[in-house]
Amino acid sequence: MVILISNNHPIICMNFTEDDQKRIDLWVLRKDLEDSTIEYYIEFLKYYCNLVGLTPDELIKEADLEEEKSIKLRDRKLNFYFLKMKKQLKNENKAEGTINLYIYSVKSFYDSMDIQVPPIKISRGDIALEENYGKLITRKDLSRLVSVAAPRETALIYLMALSGMAQAEARNLTIRKFMDAAGEAIKKEIKTIDDLFQYQHLLRKVILTVHITRKKVNYRYITFIPPEVTRKILDYLKERVKGCNQKIRINDYDSALFVKNNGEPIDRDVIVTNFRRIGLKAGLKKKEGAYSYWRAHAMRKYFISTIMNNIGDKTLADFLAGHKISDVDRAYWYMDPESLKKRYMEALPYLSIDKIDISEFNRENDHNLD
Repeated sequence: MVILISNNHPIICMNFTEDDQKRIDLWVLRKDLEDSTIEYYIEFLKYYCNLVGLTPDELIKEADLEEEKSIKLRDRKLNFYFLKMKKQLKNENKAEGTINLYIYSVKSFYDSMDIQVPPIKISRGDIALEENYGKLITRKDLSRLVSVAAPRETALIYLMALSGMAQAEARNLTIRKFMDAAGEAIKKEIKTIDDLFQYQHLLRKVILTVHITRKKVNYRYITFIPPEVTRKILDYLKERVKGCNQKIRINDYDSALFVKNNGEPIDRDVIVTNFRRIGLKAGLKKKEGAYSYWRAHAMRKYFISTIMNNIGDKTLADFLAGHKISDVDRAYWYMDPESLKKRYMEALPYLSIDKIDISEFNRENDHNLD
């Protein structure tokens, strides 16, 4: 039995030799893996090792030897291993997203040892299995998720579910953009994080307007952050400012609002892994072979479907989620963002995780805090 490096608690791994453990510790350090990520990556690496019949140390020694012999990448054993794992996972009816995560995790291990990995085709298309169609996350599910989530993931869930932001846009949201939106909403100049905290009582009653650019499609749009989301973001920012982890302190307001435990901008893999873990911890269930219906993209689906099902405005849902709409409709919303906000507020009671009463901050928005 050996112990992996971990910031908060030891992670126990069975059946690995001391040489294997050195490889794994180096992997953790070079990739700067978070505790919650390590747990799943180790599980996926063990699966791979059992499938091919080699330990982590043996995998690297074999790969090093083949590189030294200048064997073509397509003819190397690890190419066959990856294809074998992919086929086996498909035979086990694993969802495409799960298969991709296995592949990504093992590739990460090889990459940390400076081993070249052949390109492995992974699915990037629509959900392939019937089990994944029609399953939408509910407000009750969201409440269960945030009841067991850390402040960072709680803020992300609220933000994506109530603003319609995609994961990429949430990751790219900067502290300054959030502070600017807050200052504009309450008609105060917010230059520092202390200013933001000072005015938090005012922010409980206003909806923030945020201008977003979807880099994926180079498309600009507007969306909104209601008070219950602002409150969760402030809770997370307070953890960054006052919590035990010195690495996540705020030194640059133009940097990412959401960061990893080492202070670097949060990435897709951390979100995917942590959302999966939170859902299981909350007791959410999925069918075998199906995606976890509580994954990050589900928050966006919740936003769009809730608006369409309750106020019947597809154009509004599409625009606020950053989907391309007609130039005429888009120009109208840009010319009159207040009308857009009023339409959003009609949907907000249905979106709200906390089932808030919007009447109080509705009046505040109408009076613009004059």
